[in-house]
Amino acid sequence: MAIRIRQAAVGDGQAVAACMRTCWEESFLSYSPWCLTWFDSHRSDLGPTLDDRMSHGEYVWLAVDTESTTDGLLDLVGFAWAGVHLDAPTPLELESLYVRSRLHGTGLGQALMKTAIGDSPAYVMVYPDNARAKAFYRRNGFSPDGYLDDHRDEDPAYVLERWIR
Repeated sequence: MAIRIRQAAVGDGQAVAACMRTCWEESFLSYSPWCLTWFDSHRSDLGPTLDDRMSHGEYVWLAVDTESTTDGLLDLVGFAWAGVHLDAPTPLELESLYVRSRLHGTGLGQALMKTAIGDSPAYVMVYPDNARAKAFYRRNGFSPDGYLDDHRDEDPAYVLERWIR
């Protein structure tokens, strides 16, 4: 396996969506099966939506296995997504950081985060039960600020904590 990190381009949305779905299944199924139900019901719209967001200046970085493809798509083994939200505690949000479970602990998540947001002040939303992610963000200077993004009207487990640095 040879992994290269590169910036996503418009047209990569379907590959990002496929990687996101796989990572959700590998990492979040025990927290919230609703995630997969939501994803599957929005699958046809997700790729074009991601492409549209990238075309409007959001930054996505892809970890690509350069020796493989899946169903004609890039074989993405992870990605990081950063966006700007001026009404937040710091304008830079690490919106997504996903790495395939077989590559957890390899440093790929660290490399993606460094590429996407560097050492800048930022925030990230984390499932309260995701101990692996919380340990990762704590090592990188993030800590919870007490804000909860509560979506329990959609799923009893769908609550996110905001972590900032």
